[in-house]
Amino acid sequence: MRITIKYFFQGGLIGIGNIIPGVSGATIALLLGIYKRLITAIDALNIQSILAVLKSLPNLKNFKEEMHKIQGGFLTAILLGVLTFVYIFSFAISYSLDHYHDATYSLFFGLILASVVIPLRLAKDKKWYNWIIALLAIVIVVSLSFGITVEDQAKAHQKKTMIKKGIVQSNIETNYYQLGYYFLAGAIAISAMILPGISGSFILLLMGSYFDILLAIKQLNILLLAFFGCGCLVGLIGFTKIMKYLLEKYESALMFFLSGLIFGSLYSIWPFKEVLVVDDMVFYGKNVLPNIYNLHFLVCLGVCLVGIILVKIFSRHE
Repeated sequence: MRITIKYFFQGGLIGIGNIIPGVSGATIALLLGIYKRLITAIDALNIQSILAVLKSLPNLKNFKEEMHKIQGGFLTAILLGVLTFVYIFSFAISYSLDHYHDATYSLFFGLILASVVIPLRLAKDKKWYNWIIALLAIVIVVSLSFGITVEDQAKAHQKKTMIKKGIVQSNIETNYYQLGYYFLAGAIAISAMILPGISGSFILLLMGSYFDILLAIKQLNILLLAFFGCGCLVGLIGFTKIMKYLLEKYESALMFFLSGLIFGSLYSIWPFKEVLVVDDMVFYGKNVLPNIYNLHFLVCLGVCLVGIILVKIFSRHE
């Protein structure tokens, strides 16, 4: 039971990572040392294995055996942890980002900065071409950060505020073309979430679907959410198989690539950003250098160090 509780809290930390803008839950899984096991367990899921579990329900012994085959206890604990912590901490994270933006991002900046070396430690082959792969990954992530202009950020912030206040009441159009696009958005976003350093919610922002999904949840638009969810399922199963193959055949190169993704994500979660006001609403634009001669910077630096220390504690435990 103790192991189950451990996985529950690890799933919770992964869930918290997924609700932080610019942070990937896969980064947290890698930090916790369960990334490879999680990929393998998800890859083992298929229609046959799920049907076998359902058929074994009347017999407790058979049920335990089938669940053991698919690492059911591990996956269930992780999933419950993700759902529970997302529900509990989503409001706290939202409040922290609204009222203590720089300090909150400083904490996660420290977490991500310290976790860059974790995949490198797992890489057995540290030849020169693997460093080029890591550099390529950095370029990819930083390039994605330039995909959203200041104007796009302002519009997104306005729509977010309207949704929070309940102003947006119009239904989202759901013709076949748009439903197909939401299916594609779900498949791509969930694939990004499997990669450390790339935020799935950020990909949805780039595709212009993030706030549509939020609005669909608010309006209980079952049709749109069903297409989006099916896209997530297809992307999860398909991309997990790709990741498992790469882990088996090109583990060192993949670990360098993941380190590059994590390091590149530091650009998007840089704590200090230009503060902009649009229609009396405050939002954060491009990265800026901080004033290092004030208490605010010292507080952020201290919180960042806390994040680094937490990673060191996790690494030593694993």
